[in-house]
Amino acid sequence: MLGAFSVGSAPLGSSGFSSGASDTTAPIISAATVVSITSSGAIVQASTDEGNGTFYIVISTSVTTPSATQIIAGQDHTGSAAIFSGNTSVIATGTVSRAASGLSASTAYYSHMVHRDAANNNSNTLSTAQFTTS
Repeated sequence: MLGAFSVGSAPLGSSGFSSGASDTTAPIISAATVVSITSSGAIVQASTDEGNGTFYIVISTSVTTPSATQIIAGQDHTGSAAIFSGNTSVIATGTVSRAASGLSASTAYYSHMVHRDAANNNSNTLSTAQFTTS
């Protein structure tokens, strides 16, 4: 007999499957801080409530926080290339860290960050307090 394969009484076909609900919940980042400051770098960290996606940071001399799109593109709030930009994979909830390099000695900076989850939802943007390289 030729015809559709079936399991029980339900025929198999693309119309019988659902991909499930899509993730529309953005991650939340908090507790932004800079640790281990040297004359040319620092480690930036924050806490996240989602364990997937990518954590992006930019460092600039401006307190003005760039948009999430600008941070992901490695830009400061004016759309110019940030002094430093980088990212790291997020593999668990909790603290996420990223080392920054190429900074100038005895200079005041701010770090700005965003977490984009695996479903492309952007977290809130977050900035650290001013920090100064040694």
